[in-house]
Amino acid sequence: MLRPYVEMVHNKRAKHPDNTVWLMMEAKWNSLVDYCQETLASTPYMNRYNRRGMSEIRKLGINVEPKKVIDTVLACYLMYDLEGRRFRTDQSFRFQLVRRVRGLTTTNAKSWPTGEGGKRKLVYDELPPKANIVMSTLIIGKLGSTGVTFSRIVKEDEEKERKEKLAYFDALESLR
Repeated sequence: MLRPYVEMVHNKRAKHPDNTVWLMMEAKWNSLVDYCQETLASTPYMNRYNRRGMSEIRKLGINVEPKKVIDTVLACYLMYDLEGRRFRTDQSFRFQLVRRVRGLTTTNAKSWPTGEGGKRKLVYDELPPKANIVMSTLIIGKLGSTGVTFSRIVKEDEEKERKEKLAYFDALESLR
């Protein structure tokens, strides 16, 4: 369900490839990953949910390129803004955001043979709810305002395009 929104992000990225905002978002993500790595290394005693949420972000930083994470976060915000009915609460949005971001790497998955011609079944393990809250809070703290602004820009572009189409059809109707 997220694929069309990821395509919208890719289209916007392709339209403005040299915009510095892409590098700034990557720097924000990398600073979050660095913060989590430093905190995990320097703090031996920590709440287990904080530790788990931060270690998941560290895993993402190691295994997934920042562009993919950023595109997924922006796509989630687009989906939330354009199809808010899919999420009953802000909490459900946060949980799905973390699920989609964690799904970018298979380090969070387990697999086993299904017995059907050597196929393997892949299942992602879920974070405890409190660790999910920690992870979503960290991600939203760094990239949330960008996601909200990005979705507003995309909505404005769609509205502009819709008005242009209406003006065209009105002009066409005036030929009668």
